[in-house]
Amino acid sequence: MSSVGDILAYKGTEVFSSRVGDTVVVAAKQMAERKIGAVLIFDGDRVAGILSERDCTRGVLAVEKSALSVKVEEVMTADVHSVRMDTTVEQCMALMSKEAIRHLPVLEQDQVVGMISVSDIVSAVIRDQAARIESLETEVMITNSNLRAFL
Repeated sequence: MSSVGDILAYKGTEVFSSRVGDTVVVAAKQMAERKIGAVLIFDGDRVAGILSERDCTRGVLAVEKSALSVKVEEVMTADVHSVRMDTTVEQCMALMSKEAIRHLPVLEQDQVVGMISVSDIVSAVIRDQAARIESLETEVMITNSNLRAFL
């Protein structure tokens, strides 16, 4: 099974972020423009949280303020779950399922080196399955060829 490192090698390591003090509208526009579902929120060099599309919609409604004035820190998820490059796809699926989350920052030595989403996980599983199928088909062809030569 693939690892987070394999996923990042395939999709790239670019991470999009906002800063504490930014409005939700600024972060949401960035997500819409880049067609992503979450951004990391930084306070200086430290990850302060993660803001997802879900946080934006539910959070703004919950604080009952104008969306233009709501700050990311008011609605972000502060308890950020993360993974490492050597975390397996299976471990990511288990964590995402258990915590009901769709995005995981990738950290190495406390530095953000990437971000993966549930979509990245699904794509990795599909690529793994396709590779397994191709390997099995090759194995069957070799076996059939050997049987013909034997007979």
